Amino acid sequence: MKGKTEKQMAVDSADKQALTLLKDSETRYRRLFETAQDGILILNADTGVIENANPFIKDLLGYPREELLGKVLWEIGLFKDIAASRDSFIELQKKGYVRYEDLPLETKDGRRKEVEFVSNAYSVGGKNVLQCNIRDITERKEIEAGLEKTRKELAVIKKTADEVSEFAESVINTVRESLISLDQNLRVVTVSRSFYEVFKVKPDETVGQLIYDLGNKQWDIPKLRELLETILPQKASFENYEVEHNFATIGRRIMLLNARQIKRSSGKERIILLAIEDITERKQAEASVRESEKRLNRAQEIAHLGSWEFDLVNDRLFWSDELYRIFGLKSQAFAATYEAFLDQVHPDDRAEVDAAHSGSKREGKDVYEIDHRIIRKSTGEVRNVHEKCEHIRDETGRLIRTTAMVHDITERKQVDDELERSNQSLEQFAYVASHDLQEPLRVMSNYSQLLEKRYKGKLDADADDFIGFIVNAASRMQKLISDLLEYSRIGRKENPLTEVDSNELVDKAIKNLSGSIKSAGATVTHGNLPVVNVPANSFMQLFQNLIGNAVKFHGQEPPRITISAEKQDIEWKFGVHDNGIGIEPQYQDRILQIFQRLHSLHEYPGTGIGLAICKKIVENRGGRIWVESQAGQGATFYFTVPVLFTGAI
Repeated sequence: MKGKTEKQMAVDSADKQALTLLKDSETRYRRLFETAQDGILILNADTGVIENANPFIKDLLGYPREELLGKVLWEIGLFKDIAASRDSFIELQKKGYVRYEDLPLETKDGRRKEVEFVSNAYSVGGKNVLQCNIRDITERKEIEAGLEKTRKELAVIKKTADEVSEFAESVINTVRESLISLDQNLRVVTVSRSFYEVFKVKPDETVGQLIYDLGNKQWDIPKLRELLETILPQKASFENYEVEHNFATIGRRIMLLNARQIKRSSGKERIILLAIEDITERKQAEASVRESEKRLNRAQEIAHLGSWEFDLVNDRLFWSDELYRIFGLKSQAFAATYEAFLDQVHPDDRAEVDAAHSGSKREGKDVYEIDHRIIRKSTGEVRNVHEKCEHIRDETGRLIRTTAMVHDITERKQVDDELERSNQSLEQFAYVASHDLQEPLRVMSNYSQLLEKRYKGKLDADADDFIGFIVNAASRMQKLISDLLEYSRIGRKENPLTEVDSNELVDKAIKNLSGSIKSAGATVTHGNLPVVNVPANSFMQLFQNLIGNAVKFHGQEPPRITISAEKQDIEWKFGVHDNGIGIEPQYQDRILQIFQRLHSLHEYPGTGIGLAICKKIVENRGGRIWVESQAGQGATFYFTVPVLFTGAI
């Protein structure tokens, strides 16, 4: 250009370049504005009126550009909270920049959009404008919500996994068996507390170590190697693998091993779980039980004492080995049922045996005893047995089992029968002998009394004494023969057991002794005495003899006699207490023997048989009798009677 200076030309050139750059910038901005994937609104910085909107705003919110231009920002439907929108606009005017996230907008058709709202204030051509960029973050928010949900779920899973792990660890450390896990190289991964306690090893010497190296190579056990290296690779699990080993620290132990091989879902690694139960004590107990059973069988064999047990719930009968021998059968050679048992009983006794068993159940008796015969089918031999049975009930009272002891009493029965025959002969002999002895005694007594009556005082004094000696001797001889006969009959004559009130027996004895009691000025009392299962006549005589002795052997004071009883386990303990002359300890066993006397006939009359009769009555009933006393301090005669007993004396 003519007339312009170089300086002016340079300025013009610069202005052109700047204008070109400005146009290029405007073109780029316009392209960005038109193609941006964010919604863009241009507002008047002073009024908030929308002056421009890019095309994406329609895609984002559904409002065409022409519906937005000329509107104030908070007048359109997408900003529902007018007051909040105005406050935000004022804040933007002051600060020149605002950013909101989680800003919910609604599209023209009412759909909710989560958006990020960023506004900047700047000047264009000397005019202040506000540019609002609106970015749709709905998908991002959904992703973030999904991630948060996943995070929470993972937290729950982790918590559950921690709880499961804690529970599993508690179970592992609670179970009695020692538990240990190994990796595929047979190195220790985890160990239960029980393993440390039982095998006396420390954690820092265990975890990570080869199992064979534990305890200074104490676990290098050939059978363990066989299990881990030979058996498990071919089988996923193995149970009840018994290993016996002598440990240097805890001695010889017998272990029961259960092993299981677990393959992990990822990779080819495997874990071996090993459960180790120390069964040393159990094995020793089993050996003791076997030895005890062997000794029991031997003892039963020696004593000819067998046993059986009837399981009423499952209708099964178990016999001991000795019971098979008693019945002449081979062990386990026949079906052990109740019917099979009855078939071995003698036909004449079968109904009675069955009635005893079924009757005891029906009547609620838990114990019964019976003697009966059996037949050995192989030989036809008849044997005699004594059975004592006990019924066992559950907590509801239902009968579930019966156990019994069976004693082969054949030889004893033969001896008893022979003894019974001998006793009968002896009793017959005693009767005849006593009759033959008492007849001349009666003659002698009668004539000596007649002599005394007719000639007493008519002859000299010596003759009177001699006649008196004959009369007294004859009388004593008659009493002695009578007591001897009574003593010999105890245990032989028919004298059945009955349930009898001890109070009645004592009262009857007191009545029989009323004369001597009155004469001595004695007092006899008793407490509430029990009902016992005894031969009534014999035990009335027992009380009468003991009370009579207490009345007889009294001191200066009038006799005071008390009868008492107390229960001790399976027997009644009776006591007859007096305040008499007492008995020195060295004589207390002697006085219970026949014909043993501590005093002269002149001091205390008697034959010396009364306490021996008491002893025989008590012992025939299965009891004991003894005396506790000090000279001059009275005496107490004690005797016992079993609470439960059946049979006859």
